[in-house]
Amino acid sequence: MDHLGKQINVTGSLWQGRMLAEERDRFYKCTIVDFSLAHKFGSDSSPRMAFKMQDMGIDGTGSYEQSDLASTMYWIEYPLPFLRFYYDTFPAVDGGSAGAAEVASPAQRRQRQRKQQRRQHWHSATP
Repeated sequence: MDHLGKQINVTGSLWQGRMLAEERDRFYKCTIVDFSLAHKFGSDSSPRMAFKMQDMGIDGTGSYEQSDLASTMYWIEYPLPFLRFYYDTFPAVDGGSAGAAEVASPAQRRQRQRKQQRRQHWHSATP
């Protein structure tokens, strides 16, 4: 699978109940480790598609968890919320395909947002 080994930005709010208020809005780099067509999130849940992720901390070099490797691994449901985090990390840049190899810089994101706002304004003003 093409996505294995890529890092995506996941907000701390994904880990409900485990984060302090100031940590919930931070982005944590997480590496895509595996994919399952039929992962069970709980003993009574039906199998769903999911990606296995490894938390690599804010700078992407390693988790800040003070425990074993297994505690840095988690599953995230596909298509959502995985795709929301994936496309926030790898947006389509300049008409290219979403999920391009390059991560858009904040300046590129702002420029793209301004273009979208101008288009929306123009379309709303056109009879």
